[in-house]
Amino acid sequence: MGDEVRISVDHIKCVGSRLCVQTAESVFALDANGQSTVMNPAGDSRARIIEAAEQCPMEAITVEDVETGIVLFP
Repeated sequence: MGDEVRISVDHIKCVGSRLCVQTAESVFALDANGQSTVMNPAGDSRARIIEAAEQCPMEAITVEDVETGIVLFP
């Protein structure tokens, strides 16, 4: 399994808690609307990105393995 991940944020669910940004600040940032956005999907380790997604209180972040298509979170 490769390390590359595809990350998406559901802006309908995102409430801008900033927990993802605090956990993986090289990957996530808040946009002009105060919602999470993916700035650099290769900005941190797979484990740290999954940890950031797990911190989201709304489960608005999906992390998927690029090579296999397996959803790693949620």
